[in-house]
Amino acid sequence: MFYNSKEVHQHPRQLHATAIYVTLTDTYTADGAVLMGALHWENERADRVANEVSEVAEWLKRVRLDAEEAGLEVRVKSL
Repeated sequence: MFYNSKEVHQHPRQLHATAIYVTLTDTYTADGAVLMGALHWENERADRVANEVSEVAEWLKRVRLDAEEAGLEVRVKSL
């Protein structure tokens, strides 16, 4: 791939036009919109954060259910 030294590559496969060369790079789509550069990175980060929040919520639910189960087992044994 050829490019001018002043050219900035933000994501592979975006279209970069310089005074001499044109290169084709990948783009990123989200909800039907094409995102490039910082918007692409922000959207990917938001997706990762949303997934992490979901995983933590699931983990917390399991911990609460395990604690409730343990409490019920203690009550049953005390009867």
